[in-house]
Amino acid sequence: MNLQKKMLYTAKDGTIVLLRYPLEKDSMQLMSVLNELIDEHAPIGANEKVNRKQEEEYVRKAIKEIKEKKDSIFSRD
Repeated sequence: MNLQKKMLYTAKDGTIVLLRYPLEKDSMQLMSVLNELIDEHAPIGANEKVNRKQEEEYVRKAIKEIKEKKDSIFSRD
């Protein structure tokens, strides 16, 4: 599976969005976004902040599942 594949998507408002598979180096940014959403009490299905180690493990697992063509990467344990 080519995890380097990228796709451009145009949103309804005309914004161009780059879609790509996650990379291990994304874990810190993802952790930051997730924790900010938790601080805002956003309805995202999570209510406890994650630390760096947890997010790195989650991203590694997600990448592995993508490579194995599993589709459960969007649910947190």
